Amino acid sequence: MSNPVFKHLLRFLLLLIPQVLIFRRLEEAGGVFEYGRVFLYPLFILFMPLQLPTVALLGIAFLAGLSVDAFYDSPGLHAGALVLTAYARPLVLTILQPRDGYNITHHPTKYHLGIGWFLGYSSILMGVFLLAYFSLEAFTLVHLPRILLHSIASFVLSMFFILILQYLFNPKS
Repeated sequence: MSNPVFKHLLRFLLLLIPQVLIFRRLEEAGGVFEYGRVFLYPLFILFMPLQLPTVALLGIAFLAGLSVDAFYDSPGLHAGALVLTAYARPLVLTILQPRDGYNITHHPTKYHLGIGWFLGYSSILMGVFLLAYFSLEAFTLVHLPRILLHSIASFVLSMFFILILQYLFNPKS
């Protein structure tokens, strides 16, 4: 698996499959997932290489978001939220940059930068993604309390599963 394009495509598919087959079904079933939804596929953008140009990252995020939209029957909703997340990523990386800088051959994972750094990085970007997603879904600020409730509940659920994935698989790249 030395081809980086194949590796990232496989990662996207491995994040998309549980998103569509498990978490979407739980969302439709209601219960605890009525307010909080689990989103794993934004990890695809979070794990992209540090040296990837922003324009390429935005294009990848758009295509990935559209492919998720195809399964959710939500034209542009996931794409818009994921593109905003990809747009915010360079700023977050700059803000959280270690004193010695980044090793551009590394990927932004717990393995390379530590759990504290990864928690801050993923928390900020998942927060951006979830606020954008639920704001675009409501498409009005009249429902701001509902947007915040869904964002917070989804943040807790998503971060729980993201941390489980980080500890189970501990990706190096």
